[in-house]
Amino acid sequence: MSYFQAYHEAKAQLYMDRREAAPESLAACPRCTTPLDDFAPPMQTLFRCEDCHHVDHQCATCILTAHHDRPFDRLWRWSIELGFWEKQTLADVGYVWHVGHGNGGVCEINASPSRPITILHEHGIMELPVKFCQCLGADPEPAQLLKHGCWPATWKTPSTAITLNTMRTYHGLELQGQLNVHDYIAHLRRMTDGVTPDRVKDRYREFNNSMREFRQVRARRRHGVPLDARPRKAELAVLCPACPQPHINMRPGWKDRKPAYRYLDALHYSIDGNFHLGSNAKPTDPDDFALSEGAAYFVSVKDFQTYLKKSPEPEKEVSWIDAQQLLL
Repeated sequence: MSYFQAYHEAKAQLYMDRREAAPESLAACPRCTTPLDDFAPPMQTLFRCEDCHHVDHQCATCILTAHHDRPFDRLWRWSIELGFWEKQTLADVGYVWHVGHGNGGVCEINASPSRPITILHEHGIMELPVKFCQCLGADPEPAQLLKHGCWPATWKTPSTAITLNTMRTYHGLELQGQLNVHDYIAHLRRMTDGVTPDRVKDRYREFNNSMREFRQVRARRRHGVPLDARPRKAELAVLCPACPQPHINMRPGWKDRKPAYRYLDALHYSIDGNFHLGSNAKPTDPDDFALSEGAAYFVSVKDFQTYLKKSPEPEKEVSWIDAQQLLL
């Protein structure tokens, strides 16, 4: 790092300053050469995109045209009054997201005003005006959102949607970094507003429920469960790739190994005792519903309750504390 400090630290800072420098001129758009005075007063300035790789500044018309199919990009607007770049969304520039038509076109049948929908994407939370297709035979609103890569938080009249890439990103972080939903939503809120993230809408409940639905549907698709069928017992469970399975991941002739090497094909079980089972009556949500009841790694609750009713009452174990008191 001393090399960077000696030779590149100041250069990197200069390059970042150039990237965020003020526009050279506010007379006309550098791309379409339209005079900025032709726009309404709030739009008589230039914009740049945080997520696109082009570096030129654009007027409001050009930025909208360039982002016809990129509704979730983050914009910066040069504030003439304050003299710096301020955050904007495409909705602030007048963008309306039309969904339902495959080519992204406008539905001529829908004459109603757009409806604001909260969108959770990889780099923040935003509110976007959306107009759905209302043509004869059009798909329901949730299906139209899914067609455009967004998971609806509700399945009747969605007011919140999450991009599929956001859900895949969280699932990867959940598996690799043990990240929970609360912290991920806090991250998205801070990405949206790093100064006052509490002012950003909290979508913890919607995201948590949607992730459960997303995992369930993906598991069904991966295991080939028919659309109208319930998965069978343990059908959604994944066979452990590390455990030796004959005819799957064991070499032929494993039965003929020499006794000294048979441990290579042995299956080792590990049993861990739960010494706090007496505290298993934890408060849970009585309205909670299991989507994969008995279809993965845990048995069905109903089957387990039937088993408990037929099993004799176990004898009460003497705890370590009770044993110590008896000795005293």
